[in-house]
Amino acid sequence: MTAVGPGKREMDAIRREAISFAGIGLYRYLFDGTLLFMDRGALKILGLEGRFDDPAAMAGLQIGDLIVYSGPRGHLRKAIREQEHVRGMEYPFQTLEGEERWAEHDSYLVRDGETGEDAIQVIIKDI
Repeated sequence: MTAVGPGKREMDAIRREAISFAGIGLYRYLFDGTLLFMDRGALKILGLEGRFDDPAAMAGLQIGDLIVYSGPRGHLRKAIREQEHVRGMEYPFQTLEGEERWAEHDSYLVRDGETGEDAIQVIIKDI
């Protein structure tokens, strides 16, 4: 008897479940700050769950309007342009409700398939 692994749909569900359990989220934005994509994990980590029910509603919004960075603006974007990736960056931020939080993220340069523009892909983890 040959073992058969899970199908694509099952694997997608397993990945979503694992990401949710690990406290990880994903989002992508252009260098001008325009969000292209955000998943439910990132919505939760960034404290946006109560404001947006559907992560798809985030597309087109400015990332800088959704959280308040405590550090210097443009630092990450400059590093991505120069190095094409940043790993293990930890930083404090405030949610729109004023709650102080910490996150860690890995970011890397991608070419967005829909716009054809350079974009920043972020894997964010609640710490």
